[in-house]
Amino acid sequence: MYYHYPRIRDYTPAATLILILYFLGWFPGFIFNLIKLLIAAFEKDSYDQVQGFGCLVWLLIVCGFGPIALLGFAYFALLHLY
Repeated sequence: MYYHYPRIRDYTPAATLILILYFLGWFPGFIFNLIKLLIAAFEKDSYDQVQGFGCLVWLLIVCGFGPIALLGFAYFALLHLY
């Protein structure tokens, strides 16, 4: 009898390391997050389950685009206050 085990790829440890990398520097964290997210997106078809993909997406939204949005909002708010 043959049992097919699901092929699982876990990106949660990589997301944790990328979060630490974001604290060391925004640009390296952003680049590594994009690279790992693209790799995870391509491997989503090859594996049955890809765990941690949502972690990488939320890291990109919160830590990647969040500071850019906050700086843009602060610039806009300060521009109209004075």
